[in-house]
Amino acid sequence: MVAQAKDYRNRLEQLVGQVQSMVEQARQSKDVIRLNCLLDRLAQIKASVNIADTSLQNLQEAGARNDEGASLHEYTRITIVHQKAQVLMGEAQACAGEDLSYVGATRVDVDVSDVPPGNFTTPPLVPTIQPPPAPVPSVAGPGVSPIPLPPTPGGGDTPVPTPPMPVIPPGPTVVTPMM
Repeated sequence: MVAQAKDYRNRLEQLVGQVQSMVEQARQSKDVIRLNCLLDRLAQIKASVNIADTSLQNLQEAGARNDEGASLHEYTRITIVHQKAQVLMGEAQACAGEDLSYVGATRVDVDVSDVPPGNFTTPPLVPTIQPPPAPVPSVAGPGVSPIPLPPTPGGGDTPVPTPPMPVIPPGPTVVTPMM
C-alpha cells in the first residue's frame, strides 16, 4: 500500500510539471484566457499534492503502529486525490483560449450593385392596410355544416337568427307548500 501511495504521489508531481509547462506556453503566447484557466487547475492540483503529502505521512505512521483502519483510510484519500488530479489534468488540457475562439480580423464585403437607389432605412409614413373580406353569416353546430342564413325581413345587412321560443303546455298550476 505504501509503495502504491508513493507512486501516486510521484505521478502528482509529474502532473504539476506538465501543467506548469502549459502555463509557461500560455504566458509566452500572451493568452490570458487560457492562462487563467491553467492557473486555476494548477492551484487545485497543487492542493491535491499537499493533501497527498499529508496522507502519505499519516499512512506511514499508521503502518508503523500496525493500524489497518487508519492505513486504509489514508491510502483511500491518496487514491481519491490522485483520481481528482487526473480529472484536473484533463480539464487543463481542455482549457481554451484565444487561439480557439479568435481567428483573426473580420472582413465583411457587401455587394450593392442590384439595390435600386433610394432611402430604405425609414418605413413609409402611411401603411397600406387592406380591409378584411366581408363575413358570410351562417348557423353551424357540432356535426352540422355551415349554412348561409336568409336575409332578414327588416332589410338589415346582417341577419340575426332568433332562437325558437320554448313551448310550455297549458295545465293546472300546482303549488307545493314549503316546510
